[in-house]
Amino acid sequence: PMFEEIWQAMRMKHPRMAFDSEENGEAYADILDGFMVWRWTEPGHVPLFPSLYAGRMQFTGRLFNENTPGDEASFFAKCAEQLVNAEQIGWFRAAEIRFNGAKRLYMKKMAHLRRALLPWFNEADMLHPLSFAAGPGELTCRWGAVGTAQPVTRPRIRHSVWKRPEGVMIVFVNSANEPVAAQPVLSAAALGLACDGLALTVCREGGAVPVTVPAPTQSIQRLDLPPYASEVWLVKAAANVSNAWFDGHAQTTATAMGRIGEFTAGPPIFVMDTRDTAPREAASGRWIGMPDIVSYLGTIPSQSDYVGWMMTDGVIYFGTVDFGTSTADRRIEADLAVEPHFAGSDMGFFIDSPIDNGNRIAYFPKLESTGGGDRFVAVSAPLTAVTGRHKAFARFGTANACNFRRWRIVSAP
Repeated sequence: PMFEEIWQAMRMKHPRMAFDSEENGEAYADILDGFMVWRWTEPGHVPLFPSLYAGRMQFTGRLFNENTPGDEASFFAKCAEQLVNAEQIGWFRAAEIRFNGAKRLYMKKMAHLRRALLPWFNEADMLHPLSFAAGPGELTCRWGAVGTAQPVTRPRIRHSVWKRPEGVMIVFVNSANEPVAAQPVLSAAALGLACDGLALTVCREGGAVPVTVPAPTQSIQRLDLPPYASEVWLVKAAANVSNAWFDGHAQTTATAMGRIGEFTAGPPIFVMDTRDTAPREAASGRWIGMPDIVSYLGTIPSQSDYVGWMMTDGVIYFGTVDFGTSTADRRIEADLAVEPHFAGSDMGFFIDSPIDNGNRIAYFPKLESTGGGDRFVAVSAPLTAVTGRHKAFARFGTANACNFRRWRIVSAP
């Protein structure tokens, strides 16, 4: 009763305000607008809850890589699942898409496709998934989770089926970075359509005109999806010729899919203080650390002598560094600590920009555990023949990659 009073008072003052909850608090579904379903990352989960509440509640906040990072492939698997479950896309940090163009483009496509399909997600009923005469195969990757990242196996092509009085919508999304083919079974009975024949309208990425083909009441269809692509099928009874809402939505969906097919990743999302500084002299082997750092992006100076709490693609800018004139074999030595359960990230050093345009000067492909976040160890990697003064950056591959203290240039052994 107390929350209902608060809810009513806030609604009176802010009619468009939405109330969201931590977790899927089913007992409060009548007074909430959304569930932040961030824990839906466990192996073996099924879309039972969305099948009951999609359109009645909004689903927000699937956990991506906040606590323990998963594989890169899990980003695409989670976004695809969010789309077909009618969830809002995301709850990942901006760092996930800052430099990764493939992630940036996929997320953009999923968000726009979701918007185009809202009349189905918000007003239709989710039906049982289709059967397949030939399935799309499975994708297994580690999903970042609350505790330890776990391997999760899902179909490479994710799909869902939605029915409203005007017809049925089926959305397919390829979550794999390769072409995938499948043979879905289209059945009028399974779709709840009592008719003698079906009319199947297909909307593909890049095709601004819907393509309609007749289909028997039971048939095996061919589905071919390019890497990270999607496709929408709209199905109605063939005899249902006069269906203005269905036909209008088929065209708006095709228009959206045509636009989605033209999307690009765009430039990296990179905003930080990269002003020139008085040069830090590095050629003599001087350590460059906390006093030299100008700015951070996706990292936090946890203590006075190191930087931690890395996000995916976190960046440290060290200001202008003088690498000297020598072209002899040299290495970059970094002083860092890695927790055992966060081991495996990569780390790179860049000049002039942290965006990788052939300007990486040193690369650590796999940071091994040092035994704990407070056990600092010096690790080294070859340094390219860089000379002169350049802006210097360190960039970290995955969340919680390491605690970073300092770096210097040393002679190769």
